[in-house]
Parts: sequence; structure tokens; C-alpha cells
Amino acid sequence: MIEDLNSIRSDFPIFEFNPKLVYMDSAATSQRPKKVIDKVAEVYTQYNSNVHRGIYSMAEKVTEEYEDARKEIAAFLGTSAEELIFTKNTTESLNLVAYMLLPKLKNGVITITELEHHSNILPWRKVASLANAEIKTVAVDQEGKINEADFEKKISGTSVFSFAHVSNVAGTTLNAKKMIRTAKAEGAITVVDGAQAAPHIKLNLHDMGADFYALSGHKMLGPTGIGILYGNKKLLEDLEPPFSGGEMVKEVHAEGQEWNDVPWKFEPGTPNFAGAIGFGEAVKYLEKIGMGDIELYEKKLGRALVEELTKIDGLEYIGPMENRASLLSFKLRGYHPHDIAAFLDTRSIAVRSGFHCAQPLHEKFGFFDGSARASLYFYNNMEEIESLARALKELVKL
Repeated sequence: MIEDLNSIRSDFPIFEFNPKLVYMDSAATSQRPKKVIDKVAEVYTQYNSNVHRGIYSMAEKVTEEYEDARKEIAAFLGTSAEELIFTKNTTESLNLVAYMLLPKLKNGVITITELEHHSNILPWRKVASLANAEIKTVAVDQEGKINEADFEKKISGTSVFSFAHVSNVAGTTLNAKKMIRTAKAEGAITVVDGAQAAPHIKLNLHDMGADFYALSGHKMLGPTGIGILYGNKKLLEDLEPPFSGGEMVKEVHAEGQEWNDVPWKFEPGTPNFAGAIGFGEAVKYLEKIGMGDIELYEKKLGRALVEELTKIDGLEYIGPMENRASLLSFKLRGYHPHDIAAFLDTRSIAVRSGFHCAQPLHEKFGFFDGSARASLYFYNNMEEIESLARALKELVKL
């Protein structure tokens, strides 16, 4: 269990520069430890040069650091470096896999769930329109849990099944391994949006069995503009890259070209090498803290968050009471979510407001103005949850 929280918080410059800050928007983006910030600065100040393209010492140094980061992140995720594609973020990763699979989707079926972020809805709508494919949506119950009967019905005949490992609104944590196994038994290719899971849960992607898994570095202490698409090696070798350019080819001639090996086959152009190296440093930091300890501590925070906020008169929330991520999307009778967030900001409490890029899910639960969302990470503490509850109780009395 995480015990020396003051030592951990001292690693994050944001809290030194903003000593009153209660940051509860980590589902949108996490804060960054000094080691990550310093690592990115090191790249740009000491060996800034393009990767894979030079034989001078700085170019070799940055290439080595870039590929070492890929290996570090792969080990952290329980996979191999050759199955890890660097992207900008989860959104680009999901778009990339959707367009990779486009040729396989002609007149096919794409299945998603009601829990999805727009990034796991809109790419599939786009490729479905191009491939004349059908989209099915698995329902969730009033607690935001998967309707198992509806899942069993709709997974039948599915070509691609894509789902969020953890909902960014309901906090629902799905049994990814079980759902993947069921979908694969139906012959489906499986895609997982892991943006809200990877920062908080110890992952072993090979054991999980997903064909593709997408995540963002900026939600797990890394720089912005860097993400990951894990892909099963055999599938990556068989699929065509949907985007082309330099770097992702071995040879180009007047009459044709030869694609590079995976994963570089899917990485056209100059990558965000400083972001990737910074992400590798972030993973080292998470490993030092321990993902098991992070998960246990956040479960404690998540329980306290629900218990404290549900005591407040007129507060409604989305998602299950138990077995949920350490976030809570809520509304308060008589107040628009934006007004809630603005009031909390006067108390130096930062929460999200709006639809959190999941408007269909909000509308299903009657949250037609969206919600305010408090989302925690391992640098939060119980005192901050109490501060949030006090501020909301103060607002109710106004």
C-alpha cells in the first residue's frame, strides 16, 4: 500500500507551484513527475536529432533511447516491443486500427458497448459507412454494467468487437479477458480502449488475449502527444498500413515499394521521439511505485469518493456502487455541471464538466447537461476527497 504520499507528491512540480491545488481531473490528463519533465528536456537539450536516420553519435543516441523506451513500455504492458506502435494518443490508435481493419469489414458487423468514449464510436461509424458494415451496441444496465444477455446475443456473428476496458464516465471496469475469450470464440477481432485502465491496473496484454489495445501516455504521467497501439504480431504482419510516408518502408522504387518490418511499418514520418522517451521514463516511475500498490490505494480512494459524495443531498451519479474506478461522474440538483466546476475552482478544486466525450452514455442515464467528474490518481489523498465533499455541501446551501 502507498504510505509516503508526501514524498510522492513532492515528485510533481505542479503541487509545488500550486500548493492549494486539489487536482481531480486525471482521467483527462495526469500530472507529470519531475523525472519525466527532465527527461524530455534532456532529449531536446543534449541529443535532439531524428531517429533511425543518422549515423552520427547524437542520432544513434536518440534512436537507442527511443527504442529502449519501446522495450520498457512493452515489458510494462506484458508484451513484446515489435508489437508496440507509437501513435499520438488513444484516439489515433483506435482510428489506426479501424482503418487497418477496413478491408476485413465489408458487409461485416462491428460491435461496441454503450460505455464507449466518442473515440471508440466515431472511427467505427466512419469505417462502417465505407465498408457497408453494421454497428451493434451492447446495452448496459442501470448501474452501468454490461447486460450479459445482450452481450451474448450481439456478439454472435461479429467481425470486430471494440470496447472500453474502464469507462471514463461510469467507472465500470469490464472483465476484459472473459469478454475477449467470448468474442474470439465467435471469430471476432478484439480491440480494447485502455485509456482509463492502463494508468491504474497492472496489465499483461499477452495473457489478456486482445488483438489490439490502445492507450495514451499523457494519462499515465507521460508527455502529451504520445500513445500506444499494441497489436498481435501476426495480424500486424498481415495487415496493410493505412497511412504512408517516410520511415515505414525498406525500399521505394519507381514501380513499387517494400514495407518495413513491424512495428515501424505503421509509423510513417518523424515520430514524437521526445514524447516516447519521456513515456518510457514515466513507466519506470510507475514501476518504482508499483502498479499493484497503486491499484490497491486507488480502490480505497474510490470507495471513499463514492461514500462521501453520496451523502450530499440532491447528488446523483452514474455507474456502480462497487468495483469501480476511482472516479465519479455526478450532477447536483439545481446546478449545471459547468457551474459546479466553476464554483469548485474558487476553492482550488479542479474537476471536469461536460459530456467527457461520452454523450450517448450520459443521455442514456438522463444526464442531458452532462456531469461534473472527479477523477483521482495515486497522488490524491483522503483529505482532498473531504475538501471536495465540504465544498459541494457548501454549494448546496447557497
